[in-house]
Amino acid sequence: MVCATDGDPTPSVRIINATRSSKMMLSETTTFKAHAYIHRARCEYDSGVYKCVANNTHNQEEREHTCVVNIQCSPRASPFSPSTHNVYRALNDAAVFIFTLIAYPEPDRSNFSWYRRIYNNWVALQNSTNYSFYVAENRMKTQLMISRVHVDDFTDYMVSVSNTLGSTTETFTLHAQSIPNVPKDVRIDRVGITNIGISWLPEFNGGEDQNFTIRYKEVQAGNWIYIFIASSIVHYKWTIEGLKQDTEYAIEILAENKIGKSNWTLTITTRTIFNEVENGPTSISIGGAVGGSTVGIGMVVAVIVFIWKYRNRGQNTNKTNHETSLKSGQYEYFVRERSCEETLSTDGTYAICRYDYRPADNKYETLAEQLEFRDYSSLSSKPSPLVENATDCHSSLNGVFNDDCEYVNMKLSIF
Repeated sequence: MVCATDGDPTPSVRIINATRSSKMMLSETTTFKAHAYIHRARCEYDSGVYKCVANNTHNQEEREHTCVVNIQCSPRASPFSPSTHNVYRALNDAAVFIFTLIAYPEPDRSNFSWYRRIYNNWVALQNSTNYSFYVAENRMKTQLMISRVHVDDFTDYMVSVSNTLGSTTETFTLHAQSIPNVPKDVRIDRVGITNIGISWLPEFNGGEDQNFTIRYKEVQAGNWIYIFIASSIVHYKWTIEGLKQDTEYAIEILAENKIGKSNWTLTITTRTIFNEVENGPTSISIGGAVGGSTVGIGMVVAVIVFIWKYRNRGQNTNKTNHETSLKSGQYEYFVRERSCEETLSTDGTYAICRYDYRPADNKYETLAEQLEFRDYSSLSSKPSPLVENATDCHSSLNGVFNDDCEYVNMKLSIF
């Protein structure tokens, strides 16, 4: 660049780059002509407005001449207006990305494009209600605005600019920076006697690692009890232990990151299980009831077997002596004073003997049932004396009988 002047006395001449600063002087001389040389010119630093300025003792104001220098280059980011590549916003805030460039020739408006990363793909953005971008009049600046940030907007963005000499791209990232959202889908997974299992799903974490806090209390009384759960949790489940049985509890959850805490979830309530083992029938009493039934059944069977064996013995040894008894149509008393032969039935059939064991009065229940239209005599309530040689009589239970012994009709053994 050459700047020629004329004056008397000889003026002072300077060449300056007026685009960057009025003090950026390239050349200064006290002769009539100034020269400035730029080697390996760069469009981002050397393009712009240059001035030739001269004065001497006769002019109070400097004389100047201006010229514009354009250096051809493909688009590139301006070093004098650097972009903010990482932008932090909360949900529902607005976000703006600005890209200032240098290029010559100037790019056409159609050579500006904005993209949004979805997974691993770049998807071109169009002006819409939530996304809008514009290009400055000199085409050295472009801007993308997101009117209202949603969760899916926290991703990467890219601008692409081109001219006849080449193209460039610039990448931006929208980061979340807010408190986390309230956890959702809180539910009761399991209820025990002294514990409750709960689960939930996390919401947006605000751009930071989030922790969770569970609080619970008895619905009718008591203060909140807090449980802190670190962000390292793998499954969003927790078991609250040490509770009271048959008690209704209220439960709430919140999320927290380094920026702040979310609101508490809506309260859910549930009741622990009533302990039937401790407050109802015990396993011992249940077992006793079953065992008592078994003993009772066993004694009835023993009586029936005894009578059956005794019947067979009587039929085989003394059938003739009982013809009169067969004709009478009635059963004799089962008493100890009767002989063994007198206890035979008339037709070889026996009714089921029911008994009511009453240790207080030692009486037998009256047999009231009828079988085949025959009447049964009641069991004698008269106590019988002990029978001599009782051991021999009792041996009939093993199939050995004594013709001369007396038998106890029913010997009940309680274990």
